Amino acid sequence: NLDVFHVSLGGTKRLFLQSTSLVNTSAAGWNNTAPSSSVITLGDGFGTNKNTVTYMAYVWHGVEGYSRIGSWVANGNVDGPFANLSGSPQSIIIKDYVGASNWEVFSTAINPNNPMVGELFPNTTGALGTNGGIDFTSTGVKMRNTGDPNNSGRSYIYGAFGIQPIQGDGKINQGRAR
Repeated sequence: NLDVFHVSLGGTKRLFLQSTSLVNTSAAGWNNTAPSSSVITLGDGFGTNKNTVTYMAYVWHGVEGYSRIGSWVANGNVDGPFANLSGSPQSIIIKDYVGASNWEVFSTAINPNNPMVGELFPNTTGALGTNGGIDFTSTGVKMRNTGDPNNSGRSYIYGAFGIQPIQGDGKINQGRAR
């Protein structure tokens, strides 16, 4: 298992990157302890701390102007929730953690223009999906469809990366020296 911790879930829950499964509440992953800024506490689960197995951890946190980690509750409407990232992302990974659904990745490398409908599913070997429907804006991500990643009442976690922050006063420089 490729265990995933997310700050929105807390230290008692985990997800599996290679699976569509719901959130798992086993203490085996994080030993019922949320990570701090310097320590990750591991339980005795196969995906995090099995004897004689070597593990690698990839750890991210929000960094102003580069990344944002968060969550939203979907409304199932084409005018869906907005995740304010304080800038425009280059990529985002999303997971519905209360429903059995795929992990979804949207990127400007796949979708240079809105709406971003092409999506990758890191938990499958399938082809590029085309049901996404989100917009990358100058300040965040806007949900634009009625299904994943915006199924009504569902809760989603995300990690957004490569955020280009808004610079200066937001006014267009029309050739005048500042």
